[in-house]
Amino acid sequence: MFSFYWRRIFIGKLIILATLLLLGFYLVLLRLTQLPFMRRTFQDARLFERPRFRLQQNGDYWIYHDYIVAWGSEFQGNQSVTLTTHGRYDDLKDLEWLMVRWRAPISVAVFVGPEDFEPTLYTFYHLKYCSIFGGSFTNWVSVQLVLDNEHLTDEVRRMQPNRARDFECLSPEEMDAKFLPSTEYSEKWEYPMNLLKNVARQNARTHFVFPLELNMLPTRNFAKTFLQFAQEVQLPNPFRSVFCVPILPYNGYSPNPMYPPKYKSDLPRFIQPYLNGSESLTAIEYNKLKGLERWLNTTAPTDGEMSVYRVGKSPENCAAYVSTNFYEPLYDQRYLDNPYTTDSARLQVLFGLDFDFVVMDGTFLLHRLNFNISSVYRSIHDYMPPNETQIREMIMLNELLPKTIPEGPLVS
Repeated sequence: MFSFYWRRIFIGKLIILATLLLLGFYLVLLRLTQLPFMRRTFQDARLFERPRFRLQQNGDYWIYHDYIVAWGSEFQGNQSVTLTTHGRYDDLKDLEWLMVRWRAPISVAVFVGPEDFEPTLYTFYHLKYCSIFGGSFTNWVSVQLVLDNEHLTDEVRRMQPNRARDFECLSPEEMDAKFLPSTEYSEKWEYPMNLLKNVARQNARTHFVFPLELNMLPTRNFAKTFLQFAQEVQLPNPFRSVFCVPILPYNGYSPNPMYPPKYKSDLPRFIQPYLNGSESLTAIEYNKLKGLERWLNTTAPTDGEMSVYRVGKSPENCAAYVSTNFYEPLYDQRYLDNPYTTDSARLQVLFGLDFDFVVMDGTFLLHRLNFNISSVYRSIHDYMPPNETQIREMIMLNELLPKTIPEGPLVS
């Protein structure tokens, strides 16, 4: 009788303990599902991202993802706009100018040639520890490295983003004397641009991306203003649209350089020297500027706001644009050398996929006419018509991809 009584108490305690354990497990699981990475897994399977190795092979190249991760990389989805760009170490001088105006995530893919390990490392250290933009670099810039397969070896092991013990800051003149490439032609100026563009995009964590060259300057607060615009705009084909931003020249190396304009209302005074010939431009840049005269003469929205200037099927004035990262196709990596052929082919692919080209008003880009050796070399290519067969292949392959177009606004 006595043992039976205590046996019932013991079994009752076991049942209570098991109930409490199950309840605790349920509460812990419920709490975990409220965390961002779990919420995406449980509530939106389409957004689930598989684990990825930081080092990945792509043809003749190795990709080192997330070599430097920005603190601002926590911005995802519709929380911001990611500027994606690419270059070599000597192109990163323009990154400082870019960080003056862009206060949002930046994903940059950097090509590291066989002789570029030391200068690439030093450039990152300089931006982070010597530049007045070190805080912006830490907050916003994520870096991916692309290395030639033949030059990977053990060098990559010492590429650590933390400050080296023997590192010392150099002046700009000392940096140029130590690391500036030769002015003679060199194959190391060439790199697979479209591969780097894809790498930068694939590491963007936001819905909208803004692919730009490093020598382009957007208007201030672009990301914040664009998201406000995207919440209100009504478009017939919102998820198959690209938002074209007009490009204007800016010669910062002029003897009397003008202060970069902030708003469209500042542009008439700014462009006058370029139109009357007091500031020299190449024929290509001058013709581009003349092609924007109608856009320049339209009434702009309130300073600091964006609006739609035109929606159409023509890619005119759409050399730079904001797109939706998920719905825009990746770049064709068979085009490696000629930037003009690459841009033309890109727009033809979007045209063939029935994208709308939304020309923006109230915002613009300034093309800094600089003298970085590698960027100058890449800009002297003659235009070559893109390969029509490859364009048709890109259109056909992207039409086969099962991408469901959602209903509703661009930003919810």
